Amino acid sequence: MLKRLLRKVPGLGRLIGGDRGPVSLVMLLREKPALGAPGILEAVRRALPLEAPSVQFVSSMPPPPWAGNLKTGADGYVLAVGRAHYFIVVSYTTYEGDPAATAAQMERADFAEAYAAHRAWLSVDFAGGETDDPYALIGRVAAELMPDSCLMLYLPHEGKGSFPTPVLLEAMRAGRWLEHFDRAASPIMTLADADDPELAAAAGEARRRWPEFVAAFRAGRGDAHSVKAPFVEGEQVEHMWIAVAEITDTHVTGTLGNDPQYILTLKEGQRVTVPVEQIEDWLYMRDREMVGGFSVKILMERE
Repeated sequence: MLKRLLRKVPGLGRLIGGDRGPVSLVMLLREKPALGAPGILEAVRRALPLEAPSVQFVSSMPPPPWAGNLKTGADGYVLAVGRAHYFIVVSYTTYEGDPAATAAQMERADFAEAYAAHRAWLSVDFAGGETDDPYALIGRVAAELMPDSCLMLYLPHEGKGSFPTPVLLEAMRAGRWLEHFDRAASPIMTLADADDPELAAAAGEARRRWPEFVAAFRAGRGDAHSVKAPFVEGEQVEHMWIAVAEITDTHVTGTLGNDPQYILTLKEGQRVTVPVEQIEDWLYMRDREMVGGFSVKILMERE
């Protein structure tokens, strides 16, 4: 199982299994928010009166990498609470270059309508550090920041949404709000593998060097041999890792190393077989070093 690999490569687990990426709560807005550093500081102090956090305005912070196609028009703030850090991002453009394209993927018409209508956004994101529950703090801060122009709340890496109701705001202030979110669309990180040119190039390199992995596996060089491949169910596509047990000329068989979020007919640890031509990445451990992992290296560099 990939848990064996994850124990050997610190920080790798968040990128290739389990956690799907940054914890981010996005408020999609009807219009540009009138919110600057003083207003953000006041909202944070209301949300976290006991933690006495420090807030630092970072005027030159670029938009975070998980903000779709956004390139300009965002102000960033760093929030430090204990040993954890969070981003607060205020953007004056749409969350992605083409909101209609994401809206078209949404399973609920009301979510799709709200997403397509937004013209700006505000988010609270866990940036890293030590915390037991980043969702609790994110919810409390977002509840105080949320403007009246909020059309919809969106969890891009979970593909879930909700509307700003009094019940939801109360749950956010209490730190228990995830159960109020319903599935909306395929998560951004799941779709990124197919659409991201760097990841596409990484998949090409993995396929070109596939014989290296096969030779290492068959010769018993290294351990934790794993491959990544797409799994499809209807319109859902989920890119997941497999702990390899057998390789033939045409197929790879092993146990699923991820807990599927969208391919509900599969489960972690289940035996699966995929065609060799669908392999997107491969890796194994040798002398405590990762060999391969072409897409993993890109994601780690971005982090």
